[in-house]
Amino acid sequence: MENFTNAGYRNLSEADLQRTVKVCDLLHQANENRSFTKHMHAVLMQMFSNVHFSSELYQLEPFTLLEQELPTVDDRLVPIFKKCILDHPYASQMVSQTVPELSMTQLEPSMKELLKTALYNEFYSKVEAQNQIWIGLRDGNELLTGVYSRERKYSEKHRSMMGIILPHLELAWKHWKQTRSLKMKLGMLKDALFQSEEQEAVAARLRKAIDALPSRQREVIEQVAAGLDNQQIADELNISKRTVQKHLELIFRALEVHHRTELVAKWHKAHSIQLY
Repeated sequence: MENFTNAGYRNLSEADLQRTVKVCDLLHQANENRSFTKHMHAVLMQMFSNVHFSSELYQLEPFTLLEQELPTVDDRLVPIFKKCILDHPYASQMVSQTVPELSMTQLEPSMKELLKTALYNEFYSKVEAQNQIWIGLRDGNELLTGVYSRERKYSEKHRSMMGIILPHLELAWKHWKQTRSLKMKLGMLKDALFQSEEQEAVAARLRKAIDALPSRQREVIEQVAAGLDNQQIADELNISKRTVQKHLELIFRALEVHHRTELVAKWHKAHSIQLY
């Protein structure tokens, strides 16, 4: 199994290097207001002509496809890709907990393995995408992947160019996530800074109502606000699922809410940032 870090660069012409440098530069110009998956797709499609390129963002636990860019493939075939993606010979390695947080990725899976899969027979062969360069970056519970696919094999030149690009893609994605996170936090601070006296009064009343609840009910609200379901709350607080449901019924009545989303919204409003 070959790794991009082993690719040689002597076979690249000056034009190849200039194009590769341009792509690396564009990767670092990601806009935090735009999906990085879309940005990655738009930039890397400039590398090779007349090929399929898909970019996907996955959640690992539970394994879920969050975003996908695959405009060169008929929409009717996309559900087959989603259904069969775990058949890919590299899929188990990509989602494995033993993979480093940001992993350099392999290329061209074993054709013998791939030929046996529904992914190949029902998807790749139909779109003439039997040969692939698959890149993947893992960060915590997220997996960002890109797949170049075409009928003809990729040359050593293509591998060399991707070897140069890959670390830049890692850095660009990390920087995009950090910038996006900071911008969201800044937005929250701005919202708090310009919060009106009336809004602060509403938040104060909500805090008072929540503080008046029994301690166990306040614990249940905090767990709901953290995104836990009833069974997870029961396990966390060492109580039964039925008891959790009873607490929620009393909480809904006391705070005059009708569903969990409304309860979470009120909890966050009650605990919004205060400036003294």
